[in-house]
Amino acid sequence: MKQSAGVAVIWKGKTLVVHPTNASWFRTYTSPKGGIESGEKPIDAAIRETFEEIGIRVNASDLKEEPIEIFYKDKKGKTYKKVILFPLIIVKLSDIGMKTDCIDRSHLQQDEVDDARFMTPEEFKDRVLPRYYEPLKELVTKYS
Repeated sequence: MKQSAGVAVIWKGKTLVVHPTNASWFRTYTSPKGGIESGEKPIDAAIRETFEEIGIRVNASDLKEEPIEIFYKDKKGKTYKKVILFPLIIVKLSDIGMKTDCIDRSHLQQDEVDDARFMTPEEFKDRVLPRYYEPLKELVTKYS
């Protein structure tokens, strides 16, 4: 089974979501994430992928210990991918080096991600992959 890891950044009732380059603008956003390399711990992959995709440096000590898991299943119900998201709760955007609630495109890994911004659950309802909606909504509710 394929595994990915990422960081779900929560700030003021919103979460940071990213849009995959050249994808539809609806039902494609996720949290910044990517594949776990051989021998790599999920938390280390989450930190690495967050920096690679959106240029934000995260410290493992700032991540919540209880990650959430999102499963991808085929039409027969067989799980073929697991995504492990580590919540990061911030008080100010400057905590992660941001000035506005949208990351400048020059900081994005543009061959993979072409937009990164904070959205409320209402704003991301039709934007995120459907399997991400409830877990991200629950994180925003829990930590806001």
